[in-house]
Amino acid sequence: MTIVDPYTPIDYFYEVEGEEDLALITPKLKIGLRIFDIGPTDQIFPTHAILCGVERSFPLPFAERWLFRDPVILQGKDLNTFFDALHKDDTAPALVWKKKPSPFPHLLLKDARGMEAELAVWDEYRLRPLKPEESGWEQELMAVGYQKRTGYSCSSDRVLAALSTLLSKGWKIRDFQKRIIVPLDKITASVREKDGALHLEGSVGQKPLASVLSVFKKGDLFLPASEDTVWLLDLPQGWKKLSPSMPRHHFGVLQDLNLYEPASWQEVNPASTFQGHLYPYQQKGVSWLYFLSRSGFHGLLADEMGLGKTVQLLAFFSLLENKGPILIVMPSSLLVQWKKEIERFLPSKTVHLHHGSERQIARADIILTSYALLRQDREIFHEMEFHVLILDEAQAIKNAASQTAQIACSLKAQFRLAVTGTPIENRLADLESLFHFLMPGFGDLDPKKIRPFILRRTKESVDLELPERLEQLVFVDLSAEERAFYDETRKRLHASMPQNKLQILTAILRLRQIACHAQLAGGPPISSKLERLLADIEEAAGHKILVYSQFTEMLRLIATSLKEKDISFVYLDGSTSNRAGVVEEFQNDPSVSVFLISLKAGGVGLNLTAADYVMLYDPWWNSAAEEQAIARAHRFGQQKPVIVRRYVSSGTIEERVLELKTRKAQMVSDWIEDEEPPMEELLALEFI
Repeated sequence: MTIVDPYTPIDYFYEVEGEEDLALITPKLKIGLRIFDIGPTDQIFPTHAILCGVERSFPLPFAERWLFRDPVILQGKDLNTFFDALHKDDTAPALVWKKKPSPFPHLLLKDARGMEAELAVWDEYRLRPLKPEESGWEQELMAVGYQKRTGYSCSSDRVLAALSTLLSKGWKIRDFQKRIIVPLDKITASVREKDGALHLEGSVGQKPLASVLSVFKKGDLFLPASEDTVWLLDLPQGWKKLSPSMPRHHFGVLQDLNLYEPASWQEVNPASTFQGHLYPYQQKGVSWLYFLSRSGFHGLLADEMGLGKTVQLLAFFSLLENKGPILIVMPSSLLVQWKKEIERFLPSKTVHLHHGSERQIARADIILTSYALLRQDREIFHEMEFHVLILDEAQAIKNAASQTAQIACSLKAQFRLAVTGTPIENRLADLESLFHFLMPGFGDLDPKKIRPFILRRTKESVDLELPERLEQLVFVDLSAEERAFYDETRKRLHASMPQNKLQILTAILRLRQIACHAQLAGGPPISSKLERLLADIEEAAGHKILVYSQFTEMLRLIATSLKEKDISFVYLDGSTSNRAGVVEEFQNDPSVSVFLISLKAGGVGLNLTAADYVMLYDPWWNSAAEEQAIARAHRFGQQKPVIVRRYVSSGTIEERVLELKTRKAQMVSDWIEDEEPPMEELLALEFI
C-alpha cells in the first residue's frame, strides 16, 4: 500500500527510453526520494492525486493535457511532435532519461535542391548549436563539399554525393519540409522484349519504377517514401538515360547498369572450314560478331593494328549460313592481300575479285571491291542484296557527306560491319558517320549506348606474347648553315603572318621541310638528320629496316644516299603499282636491308615482320598513323625485339609537334588524334 504523507513533496515526470526515432514514454511519480509507477487505480489531476485510494491535494504547474497514466510508445513524426510541444512549454513535466542517447549531427536543408543547409546537434530530442569540442562534425560536412558561409552551401553537382556520404556516416538529415531523408530502398527491376523494344519494369518500395525515373530525370534529389520520410535518389547518372520503353539497340545502357544481359550472347567456335588458329581474344571477337549478326545488330570492329581483324572476320564467315554473298569494300591496295587470306583460311569459299566495268557481278560466296570501284559501279551494287556488307579501313567514310559514304549507306545488307583501327581520326563526327552507315537513326553517340557495338582491343590489353618493343627518341642538332637558313625562314614567315588556313599550313610545311632537309625548301643541299639516319642504318648492318617519311621527296633523297653507299633497298609510295612484289622482295631477299616507305601509303595492308628496326624520319601530328606504321613490323609473326627510332631536329617545329602530341594524347577513348594540325594551338605555341 502506498502511504501518502500530506507533507511530503510530490512530482510528476516522464521516464524516456529509446533512440532518435522510437521511444517508450512512461509517466512516473516521485514522492520524496522514492519513485513510483502509476498503478491502474491511481489517478493524477493538476490539483490532486488519488493513490491507492488515498486522495492527496498538491499543486502541479502544467495543464491536464500533459497527464496520462499508461506508458506510450511514440515514433517518427508523432515522437517529434510530442517533444517539440514539450520543449516549447516551460511548465511541462520534466524528462528523465533511462539511458541518455549520445548527441549526433543533424543537417537541416533550407531549399529543395539541398544547396543551402544549417548544421546543429540532435541532443535529447532537441536541436542545439555545436559546442567547440564538436567541431569535427563541421569538418566532416566541409570535407564532403559544403562550404561555410552564413550557413553552409554546396554546389548543385556535389549535393547528391555529399548527402549520400553523410547518411552512410550516420548523420540525421531533414529536407526543407523537415522530412527525414533516408537511403533509397532496394530497387527491383526487370526487362522484357516486346515489339522490337525493351520494356523496363519494377519498383522502389511501393513506388513504380517509372515514377521514380520521372522524378530522377527532372533533377529532383528526393522522392516521398511516407508522410514524414523521403528517399535520397542516389542513383547512378546512367539512370537518367533510362525510359520505361527503349529501342533494342540501346540495351548497352541497361547492360552498363547491370539491369540486362542479351540472352543470345554465347561463346562460339569457328566451323571446321576455317583453316587457322585463334588467340583467346580473337575467339571472343568471333563470338561478338556472331552475337551481333544473330541479334539483328551491326558493329564496329576497331582492334588496334596488328591484332588480326582479318582472321577474326574469316573465322566468323565460317559460321554464316548461305543467305547471300558477302561484300567487302576496301582500299585498292588491299584487294590482292584479302584474296590470298581468304584462300588460305577459307579455301572452301569462292571469291570474286571485282575489277570494275562488269555488267554483272559473278556469283561467289565473297565479293571483293575497292572504294573507287564502288563509286564507279554503284548502279550494279545498288541492284544487289548482300548477306554481309563489310567496310575495311572504314575511315574512308569518315565524311558522311562524301559520295563514298552515301553510296555505302545506300547498299542493301542484312548485317553491316565497319572495320578500322582508327575509328576516329579527326573528330567525333568520324564516328557518327560510321554509325550512320551501321544503324541509321541510332541517336546520340552516348558511350554507354555505343559500347556493345564497338570492339576495341589494344596490344597492351591482350596477351600477345609479342617480342619487346624499344622506343628511342633521337634528337639531331642542325649545323650552323642549316640553323641560319631555318631561323631566317621562320623570321620571314612570322613577319608576314599568314591570314588563312592554307597559308598557315604552307608556312608550317616549309619549316618541317627544312627540319628534314634544307634542300626540300630551296636551301643548301645539306641535312644533319639525314647524316644521322645513314649512320644508324650502317650501324644496323645485318638487320632489316623500315624507314618512314611523309615526304616522298625526302624518301628519294634518302634513296640517292643509299645508292651512293651501296646499301640495297626497296621503295613504296602511293604511285607503286606492284606493292605485293615489293613486300615479298623485302621479306624474302636477304640482300635487301632497307624499305623506304611513305607514311600514308605504307600505314595499312603490309606485313613486314622481317624488319626489326623502324625509323620514323619525321614526326607527324597523328600518333595513330605512326602506330599503324610501326605495327607493320611489331605484329604476329615477329620473332625479334623491334627497335623504334623517332628522329627530331632540335630547336625546330618538330619539337613543337612532339609537345602538341603530348597535350593531345587523348581525345576520345584514348584513340583519337588529329590528322591535320590544329590551327589555334599551333599559333598559340608560336610555331612560326
